[in-house]
Amino acid sequence: MLLAGVMTAAGAIGAIGAQAAELSLASGSVTGSLAAQATVNGETASFEAVLDDFSGAGFLLGAGDSDASQALTPAGTASHLWSAMVSLDTTLDPVSAAFSAGSASVLSVDADGLFEGSHEAASVLLDAELAILSTGEAIGTPVRVDVAGSAGSL
Repeated sequence: MLLAGVMTAAGAIGAIGAQAAELSLASGSVTGSLAAQATVNGETASFEAVLDDFSGAGFLLGAGDSDASQALTPAGTASHLWSAMVSLDTTLDPVSAAFSAGSASVLSVDADGLFEGSHEAASVLLDAELAILSTGEAIGTPVRVDVAGSAGSL
């Protein structure tokens, strides 16, 4: 038996309408986790993983993965693969902050007997505070901020 899932989101935030406004990452954090389990013949196999934070000046970056198997009695295995990533970058283009998030997981059970079910809870969180910085405009110059993106799951 094989169960799979994929989630993605991507987009950009842009400061436009001003002559030279820039976006700056004032603060932020990335977090994420996975908890999954499958029950076969009354035995529960559990899997856990977390997102690691690799953030730096001007960008947020989190990544995590897991590749684990658990033996089932009297015979068989339950395996789980998980990969996740989340990012926001203000260093590549000061007038735009690109962001993305995604995760994919696969649960595989290879055993004889009764498959009683599975459960998975995964999260990927990006929390950021962006500052709009003037690079010469007069105080009070209007700045429009656009947020564009897409999301999907399978």
